[in-house]
Amino acid sequence: MEKANETLQADDSTIPLILVNLTVRNFNVSPVSEEPEPCQLIDSGRNRFLIVVFVVIFCVSLIGNSLVILTIVQNRWMRTITNLFLLNMAISDLLLTLICMPPTLTAMLFECFIWGSQMKWMCTLMSFLQPVSVAANANTLVAIALERYFALCRPLHSRQWQTKRNVVRMLIVVWTAACITSIPPTFVVEVIEIRPGQPNCRYNWPSPQAPLIYFIFLSQMLFTIPLIIMTLLYSLVIRSLWLGIKQHSENSSRRIVFTYCYQFSSLMTLPTEEPSSGVRQNERQRRWLFRRWSGTQLRSTHTEKSLVTKKRVIKMLAMIVVEFFVCWMPFYSYYLVVIIHPSLFDSSCHVAFLIVAYLSTCTNPITYCFMNSKFRQAFLAAFGCHVNSKALRRQKCYGTKHSQPYVCKVTPPQGAAGEAQQEDKDDDDVNSNSSSQQDYMTAYEGSRNNSEDMATVQMVLSDNSIAQTTPTEKTTDSTELPVITMEGIASIV
Repeated sequence: MEKANETLQADDSTIPLILVNLTVRNFNVSPVSEEPEPCQLIDSGRNRFLIVVFVVIFCVSLIGNSLVILTIVQNRWMRTITNLFLLNMAISDLLLTLICMPPTLTAMLFECFIWGSQMKWMCTLMSFLQPVSVAANANTLVAIALERYFALCRPLHSRQWQTKRNVVRMLIVVWTAACITSIPPTFVVEVIEIRPGQPNCRYNWPSPQAPLIYFIFLSQMLFTIPLIIMTLLYSLVIRSLWLGIKQHSENSSRRIVFTYCYQFSSLMTLPTEEPSSGVRQNERQRRWLFRRWSGTQLRSTHTEKSLVTKKRVIKMLAMIVVEFFVCWMPFYSYYLVVIIHPSLFDSSCHVAFLIVAYLSTCTNPITYCFMNSKFRQAFLAAFGCHVNSKALRRQKCYGTKHSQPYVCKVTPPQGAAGEAQQEDKDDDDVNSNSSSQQDYMTAYEGSRNNSEDMATVQMVLSDNSIAQTTPTEKTTDSTELPVITMEGIASIV
């Protein structure tokens, strides 16, 4: 009997805990008694604290992820490419919340597997679903980084593969890879009665080196490789946005110079009692050029708003990535250290890392709410807020053939609802690939028009020969032009 007890104690020092913490690490093995001791709830301050923390995390995760799923499923205009990936993350977080958190809490409170050895399938299921959920989130974040890279850096190429069907295929690959990486623990997990009547769900690895090899492989697949890929892709995306902002600033400077030159040339043209036909023609040419440059300015304003929106979306996605790694990396790093040095940490450290890991299930909905106005309006509309729901109902959606499943055409409402809807309209249209392609082509067309019109402006200001080279447009001489002064130009600069 003493020899058997020594064997169990040795195994406890080398076998790491199951990922869902269905057993307690440091416990003493008592001799086998005739009467089994059933699992009992331990009343302590630590357990009361765990109950409060787990209930809060469970409720926030359940409500938040359910709202994300409901919002994207019910509102067709929310089904953009990026939001479909966020929907997948909400499903995996909800799966982890419903299936893994309650058994984990009961194992901490009772210090045993209360369902008994007859429910080994539940032990196996929970040991499988937690790494699946974490792997699915990591793979989804990589897929989002790829989608953002092609949408912002290679918009013309992304149109070929960023479709609803291809998104479904990518999600199938995400879940398949997650399941493959999480299969090994299902073969070594067992329900073992360390004490009579008190079973525990734990790993039983065939050798001491097996858990170390597996957890090193898991940490590389879940954290190291995805982190390298996402860092590289988001660096390229940020560089592309910076170049776009720089190009926009140069185009704005050209528009200021043109406006000043036009105003100066108008002041230098002295009115006569009977202006000649050449003077009238030259005035029409200048007004035609000014209207054309005004159109370019409108396109530039749209591009500026699009750049601001893209930066906001990238900030939100970067925050999601940081939250994921901050929550889960300490947990898996702890297990690697425990495998190498089992006596370095106690059970309280394990509980703290586990709580931080479960916080990841409720951080994403909070991030969407604070950093995405469309999600915020949809969440408020789900709770019956009048202004936002009225604004959302005014959106008329129609299907498209290409990458964005639905494009929303907004009817501007009146009053406060109209202001809210107008702000929402300019917010996150960058989530769709078609918006990125339109911005790309608009910027290209604007820069091309800028170079062409600057050459034409020089001809207008030099002489009246432009009447023979530039198309004319019928206008009246009473057309009012905006008054631009030197003080206004100085304030803009």
